Amino acid sequence: MSNHTTHWQENELKSLEEVIKAISLDSISNNYKDPKIDWLFSEIKSLSFGDIEIKYNILMFSADVSNRFGDIITLNHDIIVFQQSSLESPVNYIIDKNATGARTLLRQLLGYTGRLEIVQKPLNLDADILLWLVKKVFTSENIFEFIRKTDQSQVDILKINGIFGLSGETLDENKLRAEGDSVLKLASTLTFILDSERVRNLAVQLEYLDHENIELSLRDAGVMAVDIAAYSGSYELINFREKRANILLLCYLDIIPKLRISYSLDCADGEWNNEKINEFYDLIKNELIQKLSDKQKSISQEKQEDEFSIVPVAE
Repeated sequence: MSNHTTHWQENELKSLEEVIKAISLDSISNNYKDPKIDWLFSEIKSLSFGDIEIKYNILMFSADVSNRFGDIITLNHDIIVFQQSSLESPVNYIIDKNATGARTLLRQLLGYTGRLEIVQKPLNLDADILLWLVKKVFTSENIFEFIRKTDQSQVDILKINGIFGLSGETLDENKLRAEGDSVLKLASTLTFILDSERVRNLAVQLEYLDHENIELSLRDAGVMAVDIAAYSGSYELINFREKRANILLLCYLDIIPKLRISYSLDCADGEWNNEKINEFYDLIKNELIQKLSDKQKSISQEKQEDEFSIVPVAE
């Protein structure tokens, strides 16, 4: 899985062209040694998926820094700078740094010294929506259909093919984690869900449009990572940086908003509330009881087979 990314909105400059012109190393911190910036594309690129059309470029930043042991290490960060084609759409950034580091670096590159020139745009994926996603996969309600605004005869299908990792915390603040391709089939995972006070991180496997496999790591802190190596689809043959940018843009601007819409509709329709959550927990309990019962039967059967296979020793 690649580094987690954060999403930011530009509030000062109004166009992608203005941002590209304004970015420089003039205000970069002295903590960065031999800093360099370069744009991946010589011209602004266009990208579209579903109802969304955007223009973007990728800023490549590198610099040497000293770690706490005094060793010199080289940092490399890609910053996707983009703007949707709709009127009055602000410029946005996606960067592979956490919130504090991302804000600081963006402000330095743009020479900002005031307040709120750049603000974070979190994913708004809290523990409840992550649990809702787990329930959708567990109960095989994992296919979502969306009618396009620009062409209502076109239906986009989003499918969650699996959950291969989740982590969370219990009421007594113990941390829990489950990983693997068949994570929801494991008794340990079912116990995890029942014991978890909140799901903090969820790794999901998606299929959408002409993208056969997208693997995402979603955190309730509002950050996201994609596994570029696991991706298969129409972006496969393009270079790594462009492919990574395209997948991130697709997820941030199209896939995640669609999941939030489906979640909100379920909440509004009474399909997801405290009562439904308790019903889900009951379903998990019953599944866990059945798995434990099956395990006991399997152990008993193996024991009987072992007893029958014992050959008496002649005296």
